[in-house]
Amino acid sequence: GDVPNIQVDNWCETATAGILLNEGTTVLSFCSMSLPTARLVWHCPYISLFSASDGKWKGVDFREYVLVRINGEDWASDEYAENRITIEHLQSFEGWEAWKERNKQGIECTVKITRKKNILTVTTENMGVAIDSVTTIRNDIGEIYAAITGDQCAITDIHVKKRNGEGQI
Repeated sequence: GDVPNIQVDNWCETATAGILLNEGTTVLSFCSMSLPTARLVWHCPYISLFSASDGKWKGVDFREYVLVRINGEDWASDEYAENRITIEHLQSFEGWEAWKERNKQGIECTVKITRKKNILTVTTENMGVAIDSVTTIRNDIGEIYAAITGDQCAITDIHVKKRNGEGQI
């Protein structure tokens, strides 16, 4: 992978290195497996969008704007960002028990993050749960990063692809 693997034993205990989000689209693809102790739907990967002057998750001046769990939950809006999330259960969704079991077997995830100035859109679809999260950052903050974290899961084979409006960059 492009980013070292991680294992997250407890809620947001660790995360990948920060991945700079330039204007355009960043696609994260990875494999995830819930740990044997996982028993809840939120024991899965999360995507954190944040700023930090050193570019590190929970680093210097760290501020998280949204935390999107691939089960469809997100972090609430605050004075720094407005978050709107749409979650749809597609026809392929077999229910939460099947969703949790499939996570324990291991899944492949693709998350698309599009940045247009201070508006960040996160889209993904996993086992019949389609997520569209739009975050509007209220102030001009410069560099914004993404990191993969979670709760009681292992994240492996992480790849990062970046595109601007004219193809690969």
